[in-house]
Amino acid sequence: MTRRTLKTAATLGRKTMETAMAAPQVVAHRVGRMATAGANPSRRDQREFVGMVAEKQQAFVQSWMAMATESLRLQQQIWSSLWTVGLTPWPRKQAASLTAARRMQSAAVSIAEKGLTPVHRKAVSNAKRLSKAKR
Repeated sequence: MTRRTLKTAATLGRKTMETAMAAPQVVAHRVGRMATAGANPSRRDQREFVGMVAEKQQAFVQSWMAMATESLRLQQQIWSSLWTVGLTPWPRKQAASLTAARRMQSAAVSIAEKGLTPVHRKAVSNAKRLSKAKR
């Protein structure tokens, strides 16, 4: 893996861990809030409950758009790499093939990182905000 791919993979791992830590905190806070609110939630609770649905939809759309954009960008690079492999003389074909394979591996990590970013951003910010909120 290239240095850039390793850095992106490390960022992906960090974001995955932070999201895995933040999401259960947010769920626990909101479930507790729903249980406390009962059948007649306050305006503040209603805003929170409506907002949690809207923010999930927004993060989902942002995630898919980021992955689609990154996929299209990387498809052009990979196609170029594969085209180069086809045009490379036989003695250097193995090196060109390895370059193309590295680009595909790097592309997978990059697409996953781009897709996780909006979800991570929202989960971590919610965990911080809700940990400071009064119940």
